[in-house]
Amino acid sequence: MNPLLTVGNGLVLAAFACGAAAVVFPGGRFALLITALPLVLTGLAMRGVGARIGRLVGLLPKFIQNGERGTAVITGLGDTGVTINNDPVVAYELDVTIGTRKFSTTLKQRTPRVILGAITHGAVVNVAADPADPEQVAIDWTQPPATGPGPGPGLEAVSEKVGEPVAAIGSAADLLRTGRKGTAEVKSAKDAGDVTDLGVVPDDDAHPDDRLYVLELEVKLPGRSPYPARIGHRVPERLYGHVGPGMIVPVAVDRDNDQSVAIDWTDIT
Repeated sequence: MNPLLTVGNGLVLAAFACGAAAVVFPGGRFALLITALPLVLTGLAMRGVGARIGRLVGLLPKFIQNGERGTAVITGLGDTGVTINNDPVVAYELDVTIGTRKFSTTLKQRTPRVILGAITHGAVVNVAADPADPEQVAIDWTQPPATGPGPGPGLEAVSEKVGEPVAAIGSAADLLRTGRKGTAEVKSAKDAGDVTDLGVVPDDDAHPDDRLYVLELEVKLPGRSPYPARIGHRVPERLYGHVGPGMIVPVAVDRDNDQSVAIDWTDIT
């Protein structure tokens, strides 16, 4: 249980006990009431802060375990400036689907740092609704997001049904063969984790130790001004830790979708 709520409840009970004692012992009424007043004020304040922190960091075990299950699409993200044990508390805007109900909501919740790179606009996450208030939801981080950044070459698309993969939308090899050739400068790179652990490849994948990176690129194609692209892309295990800002990589771009970018890692060491 949230310790602030526990202490706050204890102080409120102590204040009521002082009030009851004041009735039984009139001679000490004034002293008892003076003692009760700060106890009840402090207790109520701690209860309020404890409840707020509990919502903020997602300390909702019964909520998660017993709530009605559903999914939500992340439509907005914000930094609260708060961290708990090195995990950030993120402000979310969600479009929620639980059973036949669809609604939008906002929440602030602690988010495991190891999956931050996969938490982007459009990601689908598992949620549970509070049985006492079905409009209040919490994200269940025991299940990975069903989609991270817009599926990039080399990633399997996944259905909106959590954890159920569907056919791949296309491979990096296909795009490198058919796409427009160019280069890209890496502006930022976030390691989202092992592709197997994240569940974005099948168990029998030929390169299960590859990493998933979320990459901000400035793409340069012949005859066109440079433009930004944000993709999720597999990175070979041998390049783990070596992909970062300033790196120039050869790319191929889908002829119908300039945000679909494949990187050719073949000759990069």
